[in-house]
This record gives sequence, structure tokens and C-alpha cells, in this order.
Amino acid sequence: MKSPSVDRINIDGHYEVSNCEFIEFSENSQRAWARFTPEQRSDMLSKRTTKRWSTVSPEDRKAHMAHADSFRKEGDNGKWKKKSER
Repeated sequence: MKSPSVDRINIDGHYEVSNCEFIEFSENSQRAWARFTPEQRSDMLSKRTTKRWSTVSPEDRKAHMAHADSFRKEGDNGKWKKKSER
């Protein structure tokens, strides 16, 4: 196993030997995420992003936005380039 992770067989049960199995970390993450409705997932992502962004100082926000604005996606190939490289 590349990245083992412990998963509970019965999600309402405790972390005990009889209720646990080892699975790949990526699969465990997918299982956990799948337990939520699309609305719940969207809400969680929104709160997570807002929380992270709210911890950034106003000066750093301004610098980040200026840096992000210096890049643009070009065409349908999906490659990002600096405005100066266009």
C-alpha cells in the first residue's frame, strides 16, 4: 500500500480492531467526502476558503490579488501565462 489509512467499517462504531480496515488514503478521503450532499460540500468549501482568506492580512491580500491578476488563462488549452508573455 502506498499511503495506508485506517477506515472504520461501521462509521457509527468506534476505532477498534474489529471495526477497522486499512485502505489507501485517497480512497478513504473519497469515501468521507461522498458522505456529504453536494450542498453540504459546497458549504464546507465556502467556509474553509472564507476562513483561510480571513486570516490573511489586508496587505498580503492586495499583493496576492496583484500577483494573481498578472496571469491569464490562454485559449482552450488551459495554460496560464503571465500577461507579459502573451
